[in-house]
Amino acid sequence: MRSARYVTCGMCGRWRPHNARGLCSTCRKRARAAGTLDDWPPLRRLSAEVAEDVEWLTGCPAEEITTRIGMTPSAIARALRRAGRPDLARAFDRLACAEQWARTKAAREAS
Repeated sequence: MRSARYVTCGMCGRWRPHNARGLCSTCRKRARAAGTLDDWPPLRRLSAEVAEDVEWLTGCPAEEITTRIGMTPSAIARALRRAGRPDLARAFDRLACAEQWARTKAAREAS
């Protein structure tokens, strides 16, 4: 099981484990019971939305697409696979590997 990521809850402002939508579990339950959960949009973009944006930006370099979408190459690749577009994910996998290799190389040269 993953350890919880802590965030400042968007509703109560307390530093608590993140549940969903930027809320702690208590505030999420309150919002759901009050019928106001839709006031707190999901923090993650839907995979289909990412796939649609990537398809629309086809022809641009992968580096430019990551900048425009505002996601890391590996996050885009995961979203594309979830959306059933592994053909589009390959370019972002390559970019993620190249970035990881550059970080590893820089760390080795620094030590």
